[in-house]
Amino acid sequence: MVGLDFVQSLWWLPLCILFAASYAWWFYKDLPLELPRYLVQFLRTLRFLAILLILILFLEPIVNSVFNHVYPPIVVLLHDQSQSIPAHSDSSLVRKELPVLLKNAIEKLKINGIEPHVYQFGSETTVLNSLDSLHYPYSQTNISQALENIHERYSDQNLGAILLISDGIVTAGTNPLYVQEKIPQPIFTAWVGDTTSIKDLLVESVIYNELSYINTETPIRVSLKSFQIEPRTIKVKLTHNGKIISEKNAVIHSEYQNITMDFSVLHKIPGIQKFQIDIDEIIGENNFKNNHYPFYVQVLENKIKIALFAGGPHPDIGAFHKTLYRDAQFQLNTFVHKNDVDFYHTPTNLSDYNIFILHNFPSTNYDATIMEKILREVEQRNAALWVFMGNQFRLDLYPKLAEYIGLQTPHFKRNTSEAFLYFDTNYKTHATYTFDDAFFNFIQNCPPLLKNESEWKPKNGTTVFGKSKIKNIALDYPLFAIQENQNRKNIVFVGEGIWRFRMQNYQEKENFDYFDTWIKNLLLWLNTKADKKMFRVYPEKLLFSSDDPVIFKANAYDETYKPIEDADITLKITNGQGKDFTYKLNPVTGGYYSELQNFTEGNYQYEAIGLKNGKTIGKEKGSFSVGKSNLEFIHLTSDKNMLQQLAKASNATHDYFLNLDKLTNDILQLNLKGLSEPKKSIFPLARHWLLLLIILSLLSTEWIVRKRNGLL
Repeated sequence: MVGLDFVQSLWWLPLCILFAASYAWWFYKDLPLELPRYLVQFLRTLRFLAILLILILFLEPIVNSVFNHVYPPIVVLLHDQSQSIPAHSDSSLVRKELPVLLKNAIEKLKINGIEPHVYQFGSETTVLNSLDSLHYPYSQTNISQALENIHERYSDQNLGAILLISDGIVTAGTNPLYVQEKIPQPIFTAWVGDTTSIKDLLVESVIYNELSYINTETPIRVSLKSFQIEPRTIKVKLTHNGKIISEKNAVIHSEYQNITMDFSVLHKIPGIQKFQIDIDEIIGENNFKNNHYPFYVQVLENKIKIALFAGGPHPDIGAFHKTLYRDAQFQLNTFVHKNDVDFYHTPTNLSDYNIFILHNFPSTNYDATIMEKILREVEQRNAALWVFMGNQFRLDLYPKLAEYIGLQTPHFKRNTSEAFLYFDTNYKTHATYTFDDAFFNFIQNCPPLLKNESEWKPKNGTTVFGKSKIKNIALDYPLFAIQENQNRKNIVFVGEGIWRFRMQNYQEKENFDYFDTWIKNLLLWLNTKADKKMFRVYPEKLLFSSDDPVIFKANAYDETYKPIEDADITLKITNGQGKDFTYKLNPVTGGYYSELQNFTEGNYQYEAIGLKNGKTIGKEKGSFSVGKSNLEFIHLTSDKNMLQQLAKASNATHDYFLNLDKLTNDILQLNLKGLSEPKKSIFPLARHWLLLLIILSLLSTEWIVRKRNGLL
């Protein structure tokens, strides 16, 4: 449907017609020659039409056209590219036949008006650009994440179905059957690999603490499994950096058996230490890779000791305890008021603690003595401070505390009210922030806090990263502030109730990762002494898995400690064989950043140099490690049953990958339709060449007629 409209008012149109007609009549009123009447009228008509069209252009005519745009139905093909796929007995068949079958399926879908989109997945989900180079790089299989990613990417598109090709061996993420419940499209599944148990002796799991400390014993529990292995005695070895440090015998009594044994290691050297469990390789096993299980332990020099003082029992204290009690890096001691005078556990030896957390503390007159001791440690040792101001918090009982925190108020009030927390986007550049953007959404969806209603303002050196929001109205009222002043660090939380954040985390993600990581990041930042180096280059963590990108960050400052935003930072990384790799760090908000890929297992050394206008502004060096994951080789029996359930639950079909053509036909039988959407197109008529050509033709014809009749 096409229509004509005008930007200017159509009331001008009669005036345009009148002016064009009057001008054409007046122009040919008194001619120097006698011409036939019809010729004069013809010339007047040409002049009238040309002038009228020119005047109409000033009214800005536009052509409106509405047409139906048809979006073809989309079918997503999800191909498992984890390392377990080529480890199956049918791997040669998969490598040879699967690319051909995928190409045929894609062509058949295209011929039938369906748009196929092909993705590969493992520990991440990315577009598969070519079927000719399937190399199965991923050391994890996360089917639920792959399905969620596709669901999110195509939520507003005409997605008709999903075709999943996998062995069904899940080594990361949740059960895919839980994710399927929120995906409306049918999920067709094609399985690859072995579905029957094969002869195999394997290390199923190794349970250990990833963090430990010097002169501390780390217990290690090893679980073994045997399938179709005849009775025998096998050796189980624990090695450290390739040297055997412990060896035990395990007896296999039957063909199918689970064996558990314990080791322990006393750490003497700090840093990242590589260990490995090795068991005998039995003749006839199809897979030897799962006979070896490497793992890494980061050995630290000292624990971070935390003293939490509370005005009374509170769920926030339980949240702190649950976050930290399994992490060997932290030692949390809580001192909670039993009444106005006594604690459940009496605080002693405050000089042992690195961080003091005050939750609704001080809350009684008795607390002044304890506060004197705490602030003495802050004053003398630059111990870190974290204050929660909730319903029982009484700054008026000990005003001196205000000198040691990053917020101030002219008049302290005991009143409290509910408010939601929202983060300033600048928080993403702070050292305590190591999350994706979804963390912001998580915080914004958390239940409200009970905040103190005093008029808090930031001091010098304080950054307010969290403010309050009431009834979806963002207020300039601080809730979460961080200060670094004179080599002292403190955090102020103007409220209580963060335990609800932890519960919200579980409700959304079925884990506590966001909350626990956030709390630990804050504690690590508090414990880290201020580093005033002018030039810093460092890896995001000391130990990466083989699937992780190796992320480097950097900061550069001038003599006044202002950030340098245009430094040239070169990073040289050396592997265990002495081979060097050179990279550039790119400037980003808050510093410099680089995300590096394809690092194999091993220890690496790095050196960085920063230049500004050709002059060196700093150098940095250090090390990091990349650990190899063995998860994909632990169980090599395809989970055909799970894939079958996944298809059945979504009203789809399931088959072996060699029958991919049949599954494609099943998809075609869905009779997927294109999605028709009306679209409006607006085109200014003044830009159309045809209208300009008509005006030019009218004026040219008039000029030729006048020329031939001696009027020029």
